[in-house]
Amino acid sequence: MPDDDRLDRLLVEAGERWRAGQSRAPRLADVWRAPTHRSGLRLTSLLLAVGLVVLLGVAALGPGGSPAPSTSVVRPSPSPSVPTSCFVTLRSDAGAGPLASQLASMSLPGSLVPYGQPALWATIPRSGSWPSSTSTSGGRFIRTFWYSDRWSITDEPSPSISVSAGRFGGGQSVTGSAAVSARSRELGTSMIVSLDLPSGGCWQITGTYRDQSLSYVVWIDRDQASPILSGSTTLPSELDGVPVTTTTDAPAVLAATSPGESILVGGFLRPPVVMFCPMMQTFPDIWNVCSAVRVYPDPWVGDVLPVYLGASNVSLPTIPDGQVEPVVLRVHSRDAGCPSTYDCASLPVLDGLAWIGRLGPPPAPTNTAPPDGISQADAIRDAIGISFNNGGSLDPQVVSAVAGPYAVVQSEGGATIPGDRWVWLVTLRVQVTAPDCPAGNPCPIEWATRAVILDYVEGSFVIMSTSTGSSPAPS
Repeated sequence: MPDDDRLDRLLVEAGERWRAGQSRAPRLADVWRAPTHRSGLRLTSLLLAVGLVVLLGVAALGPGGSPAPSTSVVRPSPSPSVPTSCFVTLRSDAGAGPLASQLASMSLPGSLVPYGQPALWATIPRSGSWPSSTSTSGGRFIRTFWYSDRWSITDEPSPSISVSAGRFGGGQSVTGSAAVSARSRELGTSMIVSLDLPSGGCWQITGTYRDQSLSYVVWIDRDQASPILSGSTTLPSELDGVPVTTTTDAPAVLAATSPGESILVGGFLRPPVVMFCPMMQTFPDIWNVCSAVRVYPDPWVGDVLPVYLGASNVSLPTIPDGQVEPVVLRVHSRDAGCPSTYDCASLPVLDGLAWIGRLGPPPAPTNTAPPDGISQADAIRDAIGISFNNGGSLDPQVVSAVAGPYAVVQSEGGATIPGDRWVWLVTLRVQVTAPDCPAGNPCPIEWATRAVILDYVEGSFVIMSTSTGSSPAPS
């Protein structure tokens, strides 16, 4: 070994032995004291400030001295087409977090952002609004894309993910198609499930893969001219955030609207009824009450709301006998063609069909009897008195006396009486004098069946019907 190298090695070893024998250096906080002179303080502050500027400058540079990307998060906002009542799921794509590694091989379109966790995530619209196309059934068709780090297209080419959708305010639910798998540069390797929604609007979409579930809310664009189709037998309280007004409140609500403003009115369509219309020639048919759409407040009877056709060409379904169908109509008032003799400010005029439910027989009312009501004996006594005052015998035979909702005890009644109103139905067999008997001849006595209906609580008279026949008096 050269002498110079040997000397260097000896000097290094000596230095290491010397440093090993020294005591530990004191902490800076134990030996440093703040300067007592103001000039010293200014100098220290200046040095600290310069150091801070240097650190900030270094932090602002990325690898290789290039500017680092901004870490500020811009809060996404929903599309203007999304109503405020639909609380869509919004997500920024800044800092994908746990999904960053899976997104590295993808090039998502700017309109989509990731949402979820590695075990199950999906791509959702950045604006909360999802464009859709018309399906073969006339609804809205969309495709949903799902991902999971527990799924492999090689091991599971037909993914076992299930997807469903539920519509807010309409009571509808839809099950997605069987999942398929696909690869693309933009969307990577994904599980694809198609949904055929009956209509657009506010929907919650839920995917389930193995033991993981993920839901998000999205607005599906739809054609406003197409009604929402539902399997529900009850009326919705709102559609897309717009309240549905009852037939009872509709005239007052319409009177408070401005010209050109429309509202939603919900009710039930029933089979057509035969009406006597002596005034049919007074106004054009579209402004005659006999041509109006009869909308009922409940599935049974109740006070009808006539909705006039006006200039609309909307086709409404015809209801067969024994069936009812819930509907929501879009109507306006103050129509330019409304006759001046009408109260045009509150007269409902048809714009379109917004929602339609399931056709079926009217259900039996489920309400219970009021806590206070007249007794059966009082109902029979009052019914006999009412029958006698209308030409019946004083001592009729009581066939039956039944209490219950009007729609149950008198389902075929034609009066505008709410079907859930509790009443007494007293059926009597009475002797009545035949009408229009020839002059000078004694009028024959006939037996008739009378149905007298009284209010269950107050005992007040509601309605009476009489059917005559030639059957002999009961024994």
